[in-house]
Amino acid sequence: MSSRRRGRRTNRMEAIARERIAHLLEQAERWALEGRQDDADRCAQLARLIGKRYRQKLTREQRLRVCRGCDGFLGPATARVRLSRKGWRTTTCLQCGRVCRQPLRSKASALARRRSGDR
Repeated sequence: MSSRRRGRRTNRMEAIARERIAHLLEQAERWALEGRQDDADRCAQLARLIGKRYRQKLTREQRLRVCRGCDGFLGPATARVRLSRKGWRTTTCLQCGRVCRQPLRSKASALARRRSGDR
């Protein structure tokens, strides 16, 4: 029996997966700016698939660039970003219409702000 176990993911494989995800999303951004939206969407879709396959989470910046509804790349031509007065960032995918809201402030700073107002 060989010393290598079948189906095991090494740290090296996970590092390569993270590099490929980053490279694919950079390529998607370039293609989106050139107007090749179909290719950019495919890169975003592949990046998410690689992340799932190797159990690698996308970074926060990477997650904000990929639509969870249609797996499309959210570039300048395919996303609408609005900032509300209530402290939300609203991103709308113009391909599928999915709306994603993120708080602008972190939870810790919002808690500290509320506590200082109570005094």
